[in-house]
Parts: sequence; C-alpha cells; structure tokens
Amino acid sequence: MRDELDADGGGFLEESGDAWPDEPDEFDPESLGPEIPSAPDPTSDDVDVPPELAKAFWAAVIFANVGLLGVSLGPMLIFFEGRIDAGLVSFLVGVLGLAFAYRRYHGYMNRDGADDEADEDRDGREPGGGD
Repeated sequence: MRDELDADGGGFLEESGDAWPDEPDEFDPESLGPEIPSAPDPTSDDVDVPPELAKAFWAAVIFANVGLLGVSLGPMLIFFEGRIDAGLVSFLVGVLGLAFAYRRYHGYMNRDGADDEADEDRDGREPGGGD
C-alpha cells in the first residue's frame, strides 16, 4: 500500500520536485569575495625606460639564467649520473654566464664615469658614502 501512495506522487514525505529548494540554481564563484581589480595592460609604447637600460637588463637576465642553470645542473650531472665531462662543461658554462651577467651589470652601473668624478670633486669624497 505504501508503494502505491509513493508511486502516485502522494505519500508521507510530500515535496515539490526540487530536492534542494533553498540552494541557488548555479553557484557563482565571483560572489565569494571582494571584486578583484584588474591590472593595466602595459605596452612597449607606455614604458619610459631608456633603450640602453632595457638592453643591459635583458642581457643580464639571460646570462644569469644560463649561469644558474649551468652552475646547478653541472654538479647534479656529476653526482647523480656520473657524467663528469658533461657536468664540468655545464658548470663552466654556468660560471661564464654568471661572469658575463656581472660584467654586464657592472659595466652599466659604471658607464657614466664623468658623472662620478664630478660628484667626487664637489664633495671631496667618493660617491655612495665611501669614507
């Protein structure tokens, strides 16, 4: 008898057809927190960086990445794989990459030798607080 009542739609627990009437139809993840601001999209026209600075920066970044890869990969090749020749070559390429990155950075920072001499003549000491 109970099966007949349930099959007809009537019965002890009579509900509307929606199993979860209090829940929204679809969850909106944007409603969880505050609105996230969007960052401006910079283009190369908006950047006020001197071309020589940009060139020095990207050269130093590439040399530093090659250097860090070589310096870290070389010892791992030697220790884990036993490939001494490949490990030494990788390590030396990494050391050279780091040396070139430092040289590029140091060359850019000291490119204006005339400005540093003018500062030294004015104060009577080296720029940067060197006593």
